[in-house]
Amino acid sequence: MKAYYKGFFVFILFAVFSCNFTYAVNDSIRVLFIGNSYTFTNRMPLLMQQVSASRGLKLSIEQNAHRGWTLEDHWNDEVSKAVIRKGKWDFIVLQEYSEGAALPTESYRKRILPYMEKFQQLYKEYNPQGTMILYMTWGRKNGDRKNCFKYPAVCNYFAMDELIRKRYMAMAENKAEISPAGPVWNFLRKYHSNIELYRPDGSHPSLAGSYANALCFYTIISRRNPSHISFKPPLLDSREATIIKRAVRKVVYDSLALWNVGKFDPRAKFSYARLNRNEYEFMNESVNASEFQWNFGDGIMSLVRNPKHTFAKPGNYTVKLVAKKRPYYNAFVQKIKVTKSEFLSVGTNRNTERILQFNNREKGKSVLR
Repeated sequence: MKAYYKGFFVFILFAVFSCNFTYAVNDSIRVLFIGNSYTFTNRMPLLMQQVSASRGLKLSIEQNAHRGWTLEDHWNDEVSKAVIRKGKWDFIVLQEYSEGAALPTESYRKRILPYMEKFQQLYKEYNPQGTMILYMTWGRKNGDRKNCFKYPAVCNYFAMDELIRKRYMAMAENKAEISPAGPVWNFLRKYHSNIELYRPDGSHPSLAGSYANALCFYTIISRRNPSHISFKPPLLDSREATIIKRAVRKVVYDSLALWNVGKFDPRAKFSYARLNRNEYEFMNESVNASEFQWNFGDGIMSLVRNPKHTFAKPGNYTVKLVAKKRPYYNAFVQKIKVTKSEFLSVGTNRNTERILQFNNREKGKSVLR
């Protein structure tokens, strides 16, 4: 279920709906772009910031982008590595040179993959809870004419675009989310060819193209339907803006899992066991999380990963675990019934008698906090 709720609606729907993700609406999400002119043309990161702000999402963005640069160029640039080492980036966006992902296989393996892996390692070292996003670019308007004679696979747009898509999908597997600008452009070229996505050079994005790219990033980071965006650049035709939003909804929002969105998000889960009388032990089974918050349903809370808790009196308690990994969090709840008989039972050795209640796992459900 793809959904985002904020404010009062969260509490109204809490008991009814379950949801796998959200983000911390009160914090600014920090995004770093490492790329080239496909990133900075038409000030695309600013467009992304304005798009997000129109829906109440705050973004703090920094970029190091230079015309014609590859990931290898960035790796050899101390500024690119220094800004990553600053840490506290929720997302890093990596973009290879436009022709790079369409290189012959041997060149791709030698000139791109090693540097993608180097950046991934560096980013995780200084931003262990951050998420990497690959900026999936597009085929050139009429293919790569410069390299066509020696590499026929890039001689036309659709062949070049498909090769770029396959390469980025392979690079992202189990490592990164994808912002699929290329597939959105492909959809628009097939069904709305009257919208000009390119500048006259047949490579760089027009304002419409950059707007589509910004909406892709917004959708990936927010997990929200881009159809509801109110912002558009003043010079962009309103009808074209509407068509682009619908295209991003169909290609990106309706297929978030295809682009690895949510794959690296926190997932809260726990089981529990009664230790002795009214004392319980809680086993945290969450994944992709760095912070935890427990609410035992009796006014007591804990930040311990695997807490023990004693209930003061019999009753039905709703225990909730919130697992966090910036900028997302996920909650999981289970109901525990503490009976009078537990208060009257004779204490025994914890190590020899533990009344495991793992059958309660099936009763738990993941919910939006």
